[in-house]
Amino acid sequence: MTVETLLIAGFTFVVLGLAIGFFRSLSLIPALHAMTFILMTTAFEVASLMVEPRRYQLDILLLVLTLLGLYLFFILFDVPVFRHLAGGTDEFLRAILGMSPTGLWLLMTIGLGIKAYLLVKYGVIAFALLSTPDTSVTSVDTTINTLMMYPATGAFWATSILLACVPRMVLHRPMLFITWTLFFLWPLLGFGELGGGRRFIMITVMLAGLAAWAHRGCRVSPRAIISVAAVSTATFSLLIFFQAIRTNLGPETIAMLNSRDLGLMTTAVIQYLTPPADVGGIFERNLRERFSPFSVLYDLTDQQIQRLEGGGQVLANGTIVAQAFYNVVPRAALATKETVNADELLARLFDFPNIDLPAGLVAFAQAELFAFAYVVTPLVTLLLLGLYARWFRRCAGRNLILQASVLSVLVLTSTYVEAVADSLLADARHLLVIAVLVLPAHSILRFLREAHKTADLTVSSST
Repeated sequence: MTVETLLIAGFTFVVLGLAIGFFRSLSLIPALHAMTFILMTTAFEVASLMVEPRRYQLDILLLVLTLLGLYLFFILFDVPVFRHLAGGTDEFLRAILGMSPTGLWLLMTIGLGIKAYLLVKYGVIAFALLSTPDTSVTSVDTTINTLMMYPATGAFWATSILLACVPRMVLHRPMLFITWTLFFLWPLLGFGELGGGRRFIMITVMLAGLAAWAHRGCRVSPRAIISVAAVSTATFSLLIFFQAIRTNLGPETIAMLNSRDLGLMTTAVIQYLTPPADVGGIFERNLRERFSPFSVLYDLTDQQIQRLEGGGQVLANGTIVAQAFYNVVPRAALATKETVNADELLARLFDFPNIDLPAGLVAFAQAELFAFAYVVTPLVTLLLLGLYARWFRRCAGRNLILQASVLSVLVLTSTYVEAVADSLLADARHLLVIAVLVLPAHSILRFLREAHKTADLTVSSST
């Protein structure tokens, strides 16, 4: 193991240790963001280096680690600002535990029902409708699927916290648990649009685990340690399994799934869910081929410093931000728009291959602001998290659909590490559309209920 690998690994353990050690004084959502951030950057880089070692310039490496430390310092230091906006973990958990289990079950059931409908109508195309849109899918079906996934996924994450904090709910609400289980397994069938398949699994386990620990007073006991070890091992095994079976979805399997023949479809599902013999080799190849967000940050920093010293364009000059806003303009308002991915822009401006880069919000911000990105990005992130968390609490007991939708965007925003600014803007746009659709309907229903009560009281008083 090289000195550079030891430095990155040491940084990872120190930051994770601080976040866990001070979790009692942190709020759950900022803590979730800090932990997800470090796991998907330096922890992922350490795992990659164990498989495919690389050499670093020590001065550039130390600079990148310092900047990452600055980012995480601002996240943890500004938690009081978040709490002032949205309240602490206790208020967040009370809002979750106050959500109707029946309503949560209904939202998840509707989400699964839409998936079943799309699967019957379009076949395997429906497996990744948001990530790989297909022209054969009608705009109405795409819109319904997109908008409904927010309340359905929010209901799923709320149920995850509910079951983790109140385990006896499994016995008292068996249908809720069964529906939750089906929802949890859907990334294995390619349905993990919000957050992606592997991230969906990791986010769910971390969110439920942190919530359960906070609900129990953040007590450290042998039972808690054993539980964490068992859940971590199971989660890691599930992630490896998911990564392995993704290679099974080839043209032959897709053709069988689309055959409408029950026997062939059953065979295809079995083939897809059967992991290949060389599971470890597949996981190792993935670590070797899929470099981490940390490596992008390192290479970007190196290139920017070289351009500072030798002359050349150091910053993107607003290109990436402007394109992100342009990308999320609805096609109905701008039919001729041409979407350009932020990875493509980064490859044009800097020396990167034009592929799906694991760049992330910090890398794109650094392309625009250089080192200032490590101050601006955490402040913007915490402000968004605080506003969404405040909105979530204000919806408590008033509008379950909107509350679940806001929760899904809150959790997604807190775990956006390898993502683009388009994701933040698209989530905000979809949430606004849901609010515009739901709030008037909710007001009308409330007015009708009040009118009905008034009429009943009038009849009672007259008799």
